[in-house]
Amino acid sequence: MHWFKERTQLSDTDSHYITADVHGVCELEISACETSDSAMYRCYATNPLGSDETSCLLHVEGNIIEKIFAKIKESCFGIL
Repeated sequence: MHWFKERTQLSDTDSHYITADVHGVCELEISACETSDSAMYRCYATNPLGSDETSCLLHVEGNIIEKIFAKIKESCFGIL
C-alpha cells in the first residue's frame, strides 16, 4: 500500500501521517491537521491478484478546535 499527497508519495517515517492496513481496510490519519494539508490524497494497493487505487480531496478550513470552542461558548451564552 502506498499513500500519495498530490503526486508525492508519503514517507513511512513521517510522523505527521499515520497509516494502517487492518483486514484489508487502509487508513490514513493526519495528526495536527492544518490548512496546508488540503490536497488530493490517493491510496494505491497491489498484490499478486492485481492493483487498485482510491482517492479523496481533503479541504481543511481553519482550526477546528477554535470553531468547537466558539460554538460551545456561543451556546453557553444562550443559557445564561
